[in-house]
Amino acid sequence: MRSPAQVILLIDTMNAKFADVSFEQRQVEKFLRQNGGRLPYPVSVDWVTEEGVKAQVAPMLDGNAMADSLAAIKVPVNLIVTSQGIYGAADQFQRSLRVLDMLTQSEAKKPGHKLAIWIGPGWPMLGGPTMDFPPKTQEAFFQEILAMSDRLEKARLSLYSVSLGQADRTTFMYREWLKGVRKENEASGANLSQTVLAVQSGGLAEPPTNDIIAAINECIRDAGAFYTLTFEATASNQPGEYHELKVQVDKRGLKARTKTGYYAQQPRQSP
Repeated sequence: MRSPAQVILLIDTMNAKFADVSFEQRQVEKFLRQNGGRLPYPVSVDWVTEEGVKAQVAPMLDGNAMADSLAAIKVPVNLIVTSQGIYGAADQFQRSLRVLDMLTQSEAKKPGHKLAIWIGPGWPMLGGPTMDFPPKTQEAFFQEILAMSDRLEKARLSLYSVSLGQADRTTFMYREWLKGVRKENEASGANLSQTVLAVQSGGLAEPPTNDIIAAINECIRDAGAFYTLTFEATASNQPGEYHELKVQVDKRGLKARTKTGYYAQQPRQSP
């Protein structure tokens, strides 16, 4: 029998303001108490901190017990001093990717499919139409794109992005970088933004909202029906060769959301 998907609620205390984290914590408590506290899937609640992901409430199905435990936990105060401007953004970017890396390594040791819902602003989109990067930086971005794609796959983890606020003209800019990066000179920090990684991993990038509960509910609907598909990978000429993935459903009104592509790890062997 297939085990149910696990939902991991990640409350970002590293990149968010104290007041916002407090509001998000209360919203998570209300989410857990829905339907009399009966959760359809195992749920855990973790803090995202400078040191990594710190477990606060262990996975369980009793939402009321979880909410009581969470309410008794004090929101950590973020004491990280971040530089301003592009240097501060780069610092947040690197710290956050390091934490996501730690999460994938930890979850790779556990069986089953996981939905990791990152609640908070996440990290800056380091890139844009007017931002150029030197070749060495693009090479570093490309290697990190390959590595992160592999880590998310091995962890069997789909990333979801939920943030507090209101949508504006920049909300959907991330869609310009959803296409897989095939060459080093195409790589940008924007390809490693939270929203891009979420969609590419088979998750969702929810628009900013003040209704965190509704956004979480939208994300965990994906846990209700999922399948594991296997296939013979296309032979590759070199490591890092990108292959697009697409699953189509032969039924009107249904859409399959899945990992959007993968990078070959081994070159094709000569006969």
